[in-house]
Amino acid sequence: SAHPKRGHPSFISKPSAPERPQLTVCVVFDDPAAAGERSALIEPRFLVPYQQAMRDMSENLSEMLDVLMCKVSTSAEEELPQIPELVGPSAIGGASVCEPVAGPLADTV
Repeated sequence: SAHPKRGHPSFISKPSAPERPQLTVCVVFDDPAAAGERSALIEPRFLVPYQQAMRDMSENLSEMLDVLMCKVSTSAEEELPQIPELVGPSAIGGASVCEPVAGPLADTV
């Protein structure tokens, strides 16, 4: 979206490097009340394609589910009902649910 004062695309100068204008894009928020403002100027390097963001979030949620299922299954005193999609090899990596997790969620184990 075009910035109301600067147009689109926009070039802004930072105080630390006024001689080097920085390319920015104006992102208008769907819910300004939740965001706390109507729009934001963002450098293109911080933008991620929607499909990539959804794929990354899906992978992170799947890893977290594996971690949580492992914690529940190892700490429960009574046997839990078996859910075929969640017990055994993971649908994404083929790894066992209770194998050590590598990556950004490893610290949550």
